[in-house]
Amino acid sequence: MGKSSPKAPAPPDPNVVAAAQTQQNKDTAIANAALNRIDQVTPWGNLTYSQNGVDANGIPKYTQTVALSPEQQKLLDSQNGISQALANLGLSQLNTTTQTLGQPFNYNGAPNQVNSLGNFNPVSYGSIQNDVDVSKVPSLIGGQDLVKDLQTQRDALYNQQTAFLDPQWKQDQSDLENKLVQQGIAQNSDAWNRAVGDFSRNKEFAYGNARNSAITGGGAEQSRLFGIGLASNQNAYNQALQNAQFHNSAQAQGFGQAFQNSQAGFNQNLANANLQNQGRNQYINEQNYLRQQPLNELNALRSGSQVTAPQFSGVPQALIGNTDVTGLYNNQYQGQLAAYNAQQASNNSLTSGLFGLGSAFAGSGTGSALIGQGLSALAAFSDRRLKTDIERIGTHDLGIGLYKWNYVWGQPGIGVMADEVENIRPDAVIMHPSGYKMVNYGAL
Repeated sequence: MGKSSPKAPAPPDPNVVAAAQTQQNKDTAIANAALNRIDQVTPWGNLTYSQNGVDANGIPKYTQTVALSPEQQKLLDSQNGISQALANLGLSQLNTTTQTLGQPFNYNGAPNQVNSLGNFNPVSYGSIQNDVDVSKVPSLIGGQDLVKDLQTQRDALYNQQTAFLDPQWKQDQSDLENKLVQQGIAQNSDAWNRAVGDFSRNKEFAYGNARNSAITGGGAEQSRLFGIGLASNQNAYNQALQNAQFHNSAQAQGFGQAFQNSQAGFNQNLANANLQNQGRNQYINEQNYLRQQPLNELNALRSGSQVTAPQFSGVPQALIGNTDVTGLYNNQYQGQLAAYNAQQASNNSLTSGLFGLGSAFAGSGTGSALIGQGLSALAAFSDRRLKTDIERIGTHDLGIGLYKWNYVWGQPGIGVMADEVENIRPDAVIMHPSGYKMVNYGAL
């Protein structure tokens, strides 16, 4: 600790460095420009450079000159003369062009344009029959007429049955009464009444069967008659339907024929219209060509072949590399700073050795005791900007980290970071004249 602290080298002035680098870049650019201004000579002409002073910043100014060969110059002069003659002729042609273009385009001689073919109207062929004429279809018996017809059939069948039963049962009743009298059975006696009752029941049963038979037969007869009427009605309706369908089929056929005839006429009108419009377009195109012809002739007079300019080969670019003035300044400063840091490291070796001994025990909790014994006057660089390969290896009793690192000049170190100490014990942080922070390990 007896060595005196070295004085840190002053950093380069950025304004001086920038000015030197700018001047070096400008000188290099001027030299590169001069290197690449190479005169060229070809069979068709020459390319030369000449300096004509400098600008306000002292940079040389050059003029590039292209001179044709004598043969090419004669050809250029000849072509200029031809172009002038054509230009004079074009001026005279301009009057004709102006007169032609000054007249409005005339469509009077063009065929009329067909814009409409009229409406396409197929010939009507009558109306379509939408319903069936049932005026000649016989009506079916139904409702009250059907009930009345059914009753008539029943009555007719029943009367037919009773016409056979009445004389038979009348004769049977007379025979029964005579038989009972011959047997000596008194009228209105029990035997008489029983015999007459059986006779009456049998008679009623026979007439009941006659009525049932009439009902059944009437329904069957009525169904038969209804079926005949229905078949007749259906036949008549089918005939009326066929008549309607035939009418519509004939109407559709007639309409189709009329439609084809109308379409053929329409197509013919369309073809005639297209032909007429094509003729009109052709006429307009011809008139437009005649109108543009004077202008085309004028443009032809204005055009002419030109002399081809000499083709010069590209010159390989020769460049002078810029001198890295800023780098040289920085290298010089870094060398001075390294020498300063080496001397400072030598002065701090004792402190680093003592702290290295104490930090070896920091992880076990005894580090602070060892570090604090007799080291209150020890200080060392602990600025992060001077350290690389930083690795945390433990925690100080103050709650800040314990680290190992390599200084930028290559020397290893162990301890704390100045910025962390400054947040808890700012009195233990010292600002070195170089602008880097140091830590008084004796205060920790």
